[in-house]
Amino acid sequence: MGWAGWTAGPHGIMLASSVDWEASTVHHELRHAEQQQASAILGDVLALICLFYGQWFWATILAAGFGALNYGAATLAALIRGEDPYRGNHLEEAAYDSTHV
Repeated sequence: MGWAGWTAGPHGIMLASSVDWEASTVHHELRHAEQQQASAILGDVLALICLFYGQWFWATILAAGFGALNYGAATLAALIRGEDPYRGNHLEEAAYDSTHV
């Protein structure tokens, strides 16, 4: 099918105009939004710890982009395991599993 949707942070989902709102793509992207929200909370906690130690640079990186760092690390882990970087990513696996309810 190609590109159908994309999640930008915990509150932004972009869907292709051809996607039906009842489609599994919507559920897939909603799962990614939940993952991003969890990442944002953890990133903020880690950022506060960095601030406590005076590490302003790392606090900013963690607070602003922990979800992207998390996704990148999951992609790298899939590559290291010798899997497809997209389908082997555990965040993608969880999102695809959520479409089979």
